[in-house]
Amino acid sequence: MSATLDTAWSLFRRVQREVRLRLSAQRLRREIVLSAAHTAPLRPAPELELAGHVTIDASWPDAGLRLGWFITAPDAPHVATRIAEGRVTLVRETAERLAFTLPVGRIAQLVAGGAGTLWIDLIQEAEFWFFEYQGAPLRLRLAAPPSRGQGRRVAQQWLDAAQPAPLAALAMRTGALNLAAPLGAARRHAALKPPAGAELAPWPGPARHAADRAGHSLRELAAGPPAGLLEAELGPPSTLLARVLARRGGWSRIRPEHRPYFQHTRLHQHDSGAPLTAAMLDALALTPLAALPRILASPEAVRDWWLFDIVLPHGLPIEALPASHLQHWRSTDADDAPPPLSHFVHHARDRHAPELDRPRLDDAPGRLALLFRHVLREFRDPRAAALTGGEVLAALREPLSAEGRSATLFQVLVALAQCNAGAAHDSFAEALDEAARVIDQELPQLASLMLRAPPTPQPLMLVGHNNASGLGENFRMFVAAFARSGTATRIFDAEDGDTLVHDAQGVLVPLSQQPARVAQQGQGRRLLRPASLFMVNPDRMAMLAARQDFAGLTGRRRIGFFLTEMRFLPPAQAAVCDRMDEIWAPSDFVRDAYAAHTATPVFNVGKALHWPLDVPDPYPAILREREDSFVFMTSFDPGSWLRRKNPTAVVAAFLSAFPNGREKVALVIKLPAGARGHPGDPFDEWQLIEQVAAREPRIIIQEGYAPFAEYLGYIAHADCVVSAHRSEGFGYLCAQAHHFTTPLICTGYSGNMDFCTPENAWLIDHDMRAVTEGEFLPGTRGDWADPRVPHLAALMRQVVEEPDKAQRMAQAGRALVQELYAPARFDAAILERLSA
Repeated sequence: MSATLDTAWSLFRRVQREVRLRLSAQRLRREIVLSAAHTAPLRPAPELELAGHVTIDASWPDAGLRLGWFITAPDAPHVATRIAEGRVTLVRETAERLAFTLPVGRIAQLVAGGAGTLWIDLIQEAEFWFFEYQGAPLRLRLAAPPSRGQGRRVAQQWLDAAQPAPLAALAMRTGALNLAAPLGAARRHAALKPPAGAELAPWPGPARHAADRAGHSLRELAAGPPAGLLEAELGPPSTLLARVLARRGGWSRIRPEHRPYFQHTRLHQHDSGAPLTAAMLDALALTPLAALPRILASPEAVRDWWLFDIVLPHGLPIEALPASHLQHWRSTDADDAPPPLSHFVHHARDRHAPELDRPRLDDAPGRLALLFRHVLREFRDPRAAALTGGEVLAALREPLSAEGRSATLFQVLVALAQCNAGAAHDSFAEALDEAARVIDQELPQLASLMLRAPPTPQPLMLVGHNNASGLGENFRMFVAAFARSGTATRIFDAEDGDTLVHDAQGVLVPLSQQPARVAQQGQGRRLLRPASLFMVNPDRMAMLAARQDFAGLTGRRRIGFFLTEMRFLPPAQAAVCDRMDEIWAPSDFVRDAYAAHTATPVFNVGKALHWPLDVPDPYPAILREREDSFVFMTSFDPGSWLRRKNPTAVVAAFLSAFPNGREKVALVIKLPAGARGHPGDPFDEWQLIEQVAAREPRIIIQEGYAPFAEYLGYIAHADCVVSAHRSEGFGYLCAQAHHFTTPLICTGYSGNMDFCTPENAWLIDHDMRAVTEGEFLPGTRGDWADPRVPHLAALMRQVVEEPDKAQRMAQAGRALVQELYAPARFDAAILERLSA
């Protein structure tokens, strides 16, 4: 029975024990019950803490390793909605020992009414933990573990509580028989046997003497033309079959049109009425005459001879069996005692086991022991599974569950065999884990008899940069999109792997700041195919894959929402793309760039543009004659490289378009702080712009951080936005101008061309030229657009002189971006890709 936490705590104080968790290849799940059924809600004191340590293998990299906890409602499963969750830092004491203190009292205060289930596990931060392992998590019993060497007694306790009870009782009774010997023999054989070749090996069972003589005749026949083996009544023997049976050919040499040769009945033998196929007739032609009466004595004798003397010993597949034969071998006997045994199991027993060592068939434990021996021995041959029968194998796959743990009957039998062999385990759960390891690693041909839980629907993992960059904008765009569509997500910061949640204002913050707000996440529609979506640069993916705390994210379906401003990808980025399962792009330009460098599927999913329309107007505060001035606006981030954003061309074109200084125009340049000396400006272009602006009062520099709504105000309330970029992956500035119905002048090249047309934007003529060293990221190759400054100056004059046309074009731009980048359209596109 589960104890309440206060009782468990008293036990801890009395016996002076610590919680011990062990990290292994198969992570163990543990739980502590805050309030058990039929007990009053627990309200522990706030100062109540649980101290303990975690023991790990010294070779295990512990980077990012933490203790995790979460709370569900009482009696709810671990996959239920979470009330709260959090992390506990582990402090290294020795190479293998990490200590922790769990503030149970403060955690319990997060639960309304004080009732719930507190789940605890050793985690890797970026992995979604507590998923089902073979059906259910394990429980942490806050009591002294059984001493080593008591595996059978512990097995009895586990099976006493297992369901279904009759099957568990049968397994325990079977454990009294000798299960260790056949398991040991199977493991030794698996260790010695070389990998199977392309051809099926002869059956390991003994062949009859008559088959040996037939094999001798077959070898003679395969070496040369046949001579007078039987009367013409049975027809001439087949050289094809002779070569197959003599191992001078193989099943792979037989074409599909020859398969009826083994399936279609050609003759019913007169004395026994046994149906004979063409292949059987040819095999009989190779058999000494003295053996024919025994073989043809009855249909059953023919059936036994064909399977055990011809098909199995000579490596033929079960397709060489007529359908009626295959149905017979798979069918079970009439005995109602569990488990069912097929005719093939019966005959294999009679051929392999000495009379005194044959398990009894008149009681259930003997039948189960026989079936256990059968699969360990016969499943070295892949044909045995098809012959054993689905109903028989289903009995071994029958799940047993107890104490929140599940295992198949076969896995239980392997664990019992290990207990019989003297293996020491602290618990039967540990014996079950060892049995799973033996089956998976030493006897993989029997892995189908393990419990494979159906796929657990899982939340989508979102990894991105929670900052003010364009990457951060994309990250939050996807978070909002999946929230709108009702998709369950888990959100992680790519910088440090921390889990992110929304605070009361809807801002993404680390989970440690809002441990009780996790109930908002993990809800909604989950994915049957686990997936992680990375909104990072490709070079960042390599670093994430190398981090141990991101192993749980990079080990599932990997989708990258990748950006690029260049058509050429460095080899390192292309290699990362090859390791992705799918790539999403925001524009045709980016899609085509990645598709040219990788065989990974690439799709343009677009974006969701959802900005407020009511934003403040900043210009009255910075322009004395705002009402009479026509305001051009451009913007860039120095971290995006000045040569690429190209504000220099905008300044030069403005001075060329309005040279006398009396035109009522202004150019406002909005940028974050820190442009002077920035690595993104290796040619000191910004210093030149500052010098020009100092002599030209119509050029106004607005440098410094601004809230996003204020930044959008510069775009919304300008008379024209100018983007003289050399290349854009998408072009947020252009899209924002369209969104706010602001006339737009932009370069007619790269990602913005998905939504910028001659009908809605003034497109700057350009020439394509090679990117030179220092203009962009190191190692960049390829070309980009070089806008023609005289044409840009002409367009700036034109937009001032033709305000009506400019407004019509701006309205067309808004209509297009509203259609292409409507949130509902974006949501549908990414959900379609997830379900593909």
